[in-house]
Amino acid sequence: MESPFEDERRSDDTDEHNWSQDVEGRLEAIQDNSAQQVLISKQQYLDLLYLQKFFKIPVIVVSGINSVFAVGLSNYASQSAVSILNCLLAFFCAT
Repeated sequence: MESPFEDERRSDDTDEHNWSQDVEGRLEAIQDNSAQQVLISKQQYLDLLYLQKFFKIPVIVVSGINSVFAVGLSNYASQSAVSILNCLLAFFCAT
């Protein structure tokens, strides 16, 4: 797996740090782990972005149905039944 930080891996020619090999090894391991975590997080973000449409579209549809029921259903049902249905549909959209 190629690291997105590959250009930063080249060490300085001057060797100003004087770090031991184990410290260099640990820093490289941290860099590799962070590069892998970037790729994993990006994939998780894209997966959740894809799944989001399965929740947004039904909420829009149910909200539209709720508004139609709230305005037009009072001629066919009692106001208390319309209010309860309106409340339940709004609760469904909010959760």
